[in-house]
Amino acid sequence: MKKLLLYFLSVLASCMASAQVASYAFAQSSGTYVPITGGTVLATATNVSDFDSQNWTLPTGTIPFGFNFNGAFYTGLNINSNGYITFGSTIPPTYITTPINSATNYSGAISAFGGDLNASYVAGVIGSELRYETLGTAPNRTFVVQFKEWRPFSNASITAVAKISFQIRLEETTNKITMVYNDCSIAAGSLTNSASRQIGLRGANANDFNNRMNATTVSFNSSTAGTTNGAAQSFSFNTATATPGLPANGLTYTWTPPSCFAPSDISQTAASTSTASVNWRVPVPTPGNGYEYYYSIAATPPTSATAPMGASTASNASFSGLATGTTYNVWVRSLCDATNTSAWSAAGTFTTLCNSVATLTENFDTYTTGNIVPPCWSKIVTGNNAVQAIALVSGTNKNITQYNNIAGEVNIVLLPPLNTVNAGYQLKFKVRANYATVLDVGYLTNAFDAGSFVTVQSLNVTNTAYGNNTNVPFPTTVPADARVAVRMPAQATAATVYWDDVSWEQAAVCIEPNSLTVSNITQTAATVSWNAPVTVPANGYEYYYSTSNTTPASTTAPLGTSTGTSVTLGLSSSTTYYVWVRSACSGSVKSDWSPAATFTTLCDAVATLYENFDSYAIAAIVPSCWDRLVLGNAANQAINSLTPASGTRNLYQVNSVSGQTSIVILPPLSTINSGYRLRFKVRASLPAILNVGYMTNPADESTFVNVQTLNISNTTYGSESLVPFPASVPANARVAVRMPVQTNSPSVYWDDVYWESAPSLGTSETEGHKNTIASYPNPFSDVLYISDVKNVRSMAVTDITGKMVKTFDTPSTALHLDELPSGMYLVVLYMNDGTKQTIKAIKK
Repeated sequence: MKKLLLYFLSVLASCMASAQVASYAFAQSSGTYVPITGGTVLATATNVSDFDSQNWTLPTGTIPFGFNFNGAFYTGLNINSNGYITFGSTIPPTYITTPINSATNYSGAISAFGGDLNASYVAGVIGSELRYETLGTAPNRTFVVQFKEWRPFSNASITAVAKISFQIRLEETTNKITMVYNDCSIAAGSLTNSASRQIGLRGANANDFNNRMNATTVSFNSSTAGTTNGAAQSFSFNTATATPGLPANGLTYTWTPPSCFAPSDISQTAASTSTASVNWRVPVPTPGNGYEYYYSIAATPPTSATAPMGASTASNASFSGLATGTTYNVWVRSLCDATNTSAWSAAGTFTTLCNSVATLTENFDTYTTGNIVPPCWSKIVTGNNAVQAIALVSGTNKNITQYNNIAGEVNIVLLPPLNTVNAGYQLKFKVRANYATVLDVGYLTNAFDAGSFVTVQSLNVTNTAYGNNTNVPFPTTVPADARVAVRMPAQATAATVYWDDVSWEQAAVCIEPNSLTVSNITQTAATVSWNAPVTVPANGYEYYYSTSNTTPASTTAPLGTSTGTSVTLGLSSSTTYYVWVRSACSGSVKSDWSPAATFTTLCDAVATLYENFDSYAIAAIVPSCWDRLVLGNAANQAINSLTPASGTRNLYQVNSVSGQTSIVILPPLSTINSGYRLRFKVRASLPAILNVGYMTNPADESTFVNVQTLNISNTTYGSESLVPFPASVPANARVAVRMPVQTNSPSVYWDDVYWESAPSLGTSETEGHKNTIASYPNPFSDVLYISDVKNVRSMAVTDITGKMVKTFDTPSTALHLDELPSGMYLVVLYMNDGTKQTIKAIKK
């Protein structure tokens, strides 16, 4: 176990969204369900099972009045087929069946029968429909969303059919929410099903809820207030039992908003060791007399009788006289007028800074795993996709992880306050990634504002295992109160970066270069480049490379020197190398060796090849001298053993998400523009397409040029696919097979790959075979005649790509080809002596 040298208290600032729907008043009544028949029909079922997990977005302006939900006005909403609506620009995933306790960051939800539902049409039994309509006149209009004859649980039976109808009604001016139920019954057959459904309101997060529940031993119509965000109402179709039963026709639930809303979204904006500032979201309508606040180290919320600790006329407040490195809870309430005060808001938090330190070391081993940082560190992580965590490596060893693949989202980890940030110190740590990625090391001038990040150095992280330390010296121009920070910028490769063994220490006198990259890789050479340290070494750089991944010692003699930040090495083909670089600050003063960069030189080009993949392990790899370009979590390529065409292995590709990549690249070929072809067998789990072409840069997907698209419908291996390559292909290009994105998620398998000379058209394919057989007429209409078949064993017709279109086991002088479309064809004659002859024919 590594030792933690310095321990700090937390400086992490967090916020919680509003908890206002909890203050809505609930009432239950028995009324009359009045179906709507006008307005707009969004969906009408035509199948036994329809609209299973689907969203409909009603854009802004659809509701003809501003509906105030949870302190914000909306004129648009999202409808989910699983029995609920949501507000805001974040649309729930279609499959969400628990809208009240879902972690999805929509702005709010109203769930009338939230669960796994679907629509259905069975003639004379059930006919599902989704419709909305506005009733009444301003200022007393009602916007109604109606689920008519929906299945209360998802199934496709036509003999046992249940149905339910319900409405969600939004009232103008009063902003009341009403749910009305009707016709929950068995439409055909008999059922004994039971289940539960989420019914109620949710605010901007799952901690803000106002829902209903009843146990299986309690009638559905006798619900009580939910005590957790996952509470639900039980129902059953078992007519042998009275409970929990079904919602009565006309059962009406009404939620009435408070007349004075509390503020929400409390967030910290500033801090020192004894002061802090927060702001909050102003509710609608804005309170006329401002706000009152209360804060405490304890998490116990204040009551209506609790005396406030201060007041503010603006949507912010500052606090002083606070304890160092301490997290406080804070609540705010609105003063709408002299007699109308809101409930206290949901708790927000603010944290004072720890005292600054000169040095630190941290290995994260003493902390639990989860989305946290150590005490006195902090983070800024925004959006649904950016993730930061302390994660287990092995045993008790832990490290920091960061992930961010969506532009505009933020993932920054801040070190504790340091009083040597501009005193010639450096950040030293180990870093790796599961895919090649970039990591920014720098500082924030405002620890609560991601926009204040300043990059000191961007690291190109290509290693997948931890290696040498990475050192990032900080210039003396950094502001004294800045916070050292590590930022994961958004990257489409969906890489996860890991870092560990962090030290803030005096920078070395002679600093090693960093961010080694390798380019221009050929069979016999490669160019290695690096970033110069902040202080450029007077005597340039020294480098060392080896086929062994053993870091050279300080006494190891370098293999070369460079006065610039790159060098081209002379190498052997098809060999993996490791290279290190160090700074030479003087004749005797040298830096540590940099972290290694690794690369493999290209194989020597071959004229032909055959590969059946049988000699390789089952893994996400390609054979020796092949390459692959696989980017993203939904794209993949591997060698596997699932029903190969021959032997024990074949190659597999998949790609189901737009923007991701799965390309397999064949070895260098000296005959790529010499009239050769690719011949292989291919199949797919579902109808699929595969692009066969070439790349001028195997590391750059944009250089892929398609030669032929294969439409694959066969699920088992059959005839071979033949792709001739034109003579116009650049001599340095690489043959490549690309799996383009396909939303039906097929898996494509291929095997028995040949690169070979393509046969010439219109001549015998066997040397020395005399071409004495002719065809006529040529071009032909429906029948092609062969002049002599006495020495022919069998016959076949292929299209120009080599795809078999017709075979003749018994030779005939009259080939009836009326079913073939117009075009050029090859008639292959298999002779009795084992040779074959090919005749080119054109159908009109």
